[in-house]
Amino acid sequence: MEVKTDGPARYSFSNYERSFSSRTCRKADRSLILDVYQQTIFKQVKEYYEVDLDMFHKRFDSDFSEIEIIEENGNPIGFYQMVEKAESVHLLRLFLHPKVQKRGIGEKLINSVILWAEQNGKKEILLSVWENNPALTFYKKYGFGIMEKQNHKYLMSRKLDK
Repeated sequence: MEVKTDGPARYSFSNYERSFSSRTCRKADRSLILDVYQQTIFKQVKEYYEVDLDMFHKRFDSDFSEIEIIEENGNPIGFYQMVEKAESVHLLRLFLHPKVQKRGIGEKLINSVILWAEQNGKKEILLSVWENNPALTFYKKYGFGIMEKQNHKYLMSRKLDK
């Protein structure tokens, strides 16, 4: 995983046996992100709230340039967003299209995040996950523990060794 230094911090999940890379999200990626959300997180959200597509579009318009699109052999398969803080990394989004889940890609991605954070002297990685999201089990498997519950989400942390 490398940090791109042009403009805001960008992260790349490259250097795998497979050809994974990331690129900055473009407005044309709106349908990809909406499709992945509809097949993943919207299912969990619907258990508590009505999905608000207007809100999705407003948020996409305001922060799409901070999202990285994950590609495998040049084909988009998901996206992520990370924010680097002085002593931590906040993983704001990490979504893979359901058609590529259960293939070890998520494992490679989360291990890359952990390695990058360790190599860059971070003390922890933070994220939040809906309590009904199957990803909760995934994050626990990789050492993330629940810090607190906020409404229907868990704030999770993985402490890092320096």
